[in-house]
Amino acid sequence: NDVDIDGIKVQPVCDRIDFYGLDLRDFAVQAERRKISMANGRIGVIMSYKAKAPPQAVKVHWNLFNDAIKTVDSIVFAFDKVDKTQFSTFLADNTFSWTSPARPPLAEITNVAIASLPQRYSIAAILLTVLGSVVFLVGLGRKKAAVMVVGLLIAGSAYFAREVALWPKEILAAEDARSVFSRLHQNIFRAFDYHDESDVYNALAKSVDEGPLLRELYLQVIQRLQMQDQGGAIAKIDQVELLDGEKEREFGSGEKLGFNYRCKWNLVGTVEHWGHIHQRTNQYDARFSVEVRDGAWKITRMEGLDEKQIGVKTSLRQF
Repeated sequence: NDVDIDGIKVQPVCDRIDFYGLDLRDFAVQAERRKISMANGRIGVIMSYKAKAPPQAVKVHWNLFNDAIKTVDSIVFAFDKVDKTQFSTFLADNTFSWTSPARPPLAEITNVAIASLPQRYSIAAILLTVLGSVVFLVGLGRKKAAVMVVGLLIAGSAYFAREVALWPKEILAAEDARSVFSRLHQNIFRAFDYHDESDVYNALAKSVDEGPLLRELYLQVIQRLQMQDQGGAIAKIDQVELLDGEKEREFGSGEKLGFNYRCKWNLVGTVEHWGHIHQRTNQYDARFSVEVRDGAWKITRMEGLDEKQIGVKTSLRQF
């Protein structure tokens, strides 16, 4: 059957072929390997037609008929719309044409900019700086080189005490940290609304520090979206529910400020074959590090603590 996408004839890629008996109703479930009678056997075939971008127009021509099969009923699932069509040996033109409805573009994923933050001050560093300056000035007034050197050493030691006895101890309130992290976390999964891998990477880079973590996180999300019971198909993300979270620790200051955040979330994904919707819900627990990078918040580390499947559901499209 010929398929044209945006005026270009596209060759199919056979994703899966399964052989079924009469006792299995759900063709979306991968069949176990066994012998099937040709008299009562059925074959399920999944073919994909690749497109570089979401198609604007698709044409499907069907001319596979014989003495036993004179009509073929078809159901078309396009986004949230369901259409029925029929190919028949009695029709002069068995071509189904589909035109994409006007759909708004995906909302742009932007950096999570930092607000104006107060500086963290080290009481120990301040006291050592003041004490060292006083000792240096006393030595200078009395022309005592040894005292001046001691003063400089005391003042210089403030550098090593800059993380001791910090004030204020917390510069990012728990609610502000949750707001920052939830936006970063949401952006991670919104990035997978894009189809092209480079577009997904560019969107992820808005919220994840570039480097090994970016690729590691990309591969982890893809792996978690794979449904092995559906032949390894990649699920579409339906919902990301942030259950609870807690800021654990702040570190650094100014342009090197960061904090750790631990959270749990549910990820709901679906795979659809022939109108069968297979939905899976997984729950995750992880710890993240969030730091300032070039004036924006970025996730710089992720440590998975726990993951479990909490729900599997199969439903049918209504048509």
